Amino acid sequence: MGALLDVIGAVVAGSLVVTTIILSILNFQEFNFNIQSTLYLTDSGEEVVRVLDQYYLSNIEDIDTISPRLFRFKAKLDNVNTDSITIEISNKKETIGYPMTVTVVNMTTKASRIDAGPFVVADTNVFTFYNKFLDTTSTLDDIRNMRIDLSFPKEAWSTNNNTKLLYYPITFWKSLKTIYINKIK
Repeated sequence: MGALLDVIGAVVAGSLVVTTIILSILNFQEFNFNIQSTLYLTDSGEEVVRVLDQYYLSNIEDIDTISPRLFRFKAKLDNVNTDSITIEISNKKETIGYPMTVTVVNMTTKASRIDAGPFVVADTNVFTFYNKFLDTTSTLDDIRNMRIDLSFPKEAWSTNNNTKLLYYPITFWKSLKTIYINKIK
């Protein structure tokens, strides 16, 4: 009888050890997946912001239309021709967020193209516009600065069929000094 209890005890103890090892491996895989996803979000989010800030928003000449989810303006992307550029967040949610696209219309040929995107963002209200006193404004002639609040989502490791999301929020400000300088000339 004592030998049988020793065997049962060894089986229980061995199964606990094996279960602990398997759960540790699964937890490590989840942790590793989420770290890799966070690094991907950080890299891709920073790249999107860099392109928006240094390419599309760098030579704004005039603002056409604004809303919390749309910014349409004129700029010289190639320092020669003026283009109409639209940065828009769709109001139709896809799997984990809303698509953001950058559309460019050549003002001389009227050719339109999606130049960047779609990038998935977590919210539709990303643009806030400010006057020279940093008060929010919706008057096109008063806009001197803008704040862009982007949050990029990505699915995290899910163990129980619930979709968990990781977010990489980033906020950046843009001074629209070229518009002001063009207006005082």
